[in-house]
Amino acid sequence: MKNGADLGTLPVHLIDAEGVDKLYEALQKGTRVEKRLRQANLCMGHMARAWDVVHRLYPKLVPSNSPFRSVELEHGKATTRAALRAEAYALHQALVAVGEPHLAAVPLICFEWHQRPENVLAGHLTWPDYRPSDRPNTVRIEHHKTGEIVPLPLSDRDGPLFPELTAYLDSLERLGVPIVLMKPIRLVWGFSCQGAPAARPFFLSSLSWPLSFVRPRRRLSPAPTARCQSRRAQRRSRTARFSAPPGRALVLDGREDGGML
Repeated sequence: MKNGADLGTLPVHLIDAEGVDKLYEALQKGTRVEKRLRQANLCMGHMARAWDVVHRLYPKLVPSNSPFRSVELEHGKATTRAALRAEAYALHQALVAVGEPHLAAVPLICFEWHQRPENVLAGHLTWPDYRPSDRPNTVRIEHHKTGEIVPLPLSDRDGPLFPELTAYLDSLERLGVPIVLMKPIRLVWGFSCQGAPAARPFFLSSLSWPLSFVRPRRRLSPAPTARCQSRRAQRRSRTARFSAPPGRALVLDGREDGGML
């Protein structure tokens, strides 16, 4: 508020529609964008819900007519820009470079076959759908909103329709029934060991690790800091306790050097 007081310190009978409208306008102001409509609308929804809950518990103290319920919320009209072919294939190449070959198939499948990423990651597209025995020149695409299954041709008289995608899928290792699966790696104290668990589908929460290597990073100074030197010394002292088998390299977190325990 203008006088520096919090809205929650005011008596409920002083909170009217005019004051809530001014609060809604103030919440829309942002630094990076012109209007933070999503943030302001979310705050209005939370405050309207809180008013209703307290009114149910204390109907004599809190009026039933909530000023937050009558706010005319604004919504943005911006449309999401479609990804370009070059951008989809650049993401594919970046994921291949960081050692995620199955995850790298997702941008190609979504761009070429118009699939949603969450459906491909959830394992809805399977190897039996790709080049089935009865129609080896097609792929079965399921539209999850309608449940309709449509055979999509992979080639015509002029040749393959999706040469890059089909060539990549033909060379991809099959870890299970779904095409896109997380390759199992069992780590013990950072070491890659035998007896890895079964492959499983990717989850959106598990994508932060591989995608962190793909996102552009800030330019940092190449000079190591004191904390960096300390961390290196700690790693050397811990890795010195282990020795690699004869003729094999020591693997820490999937890397032959610089890995963390």
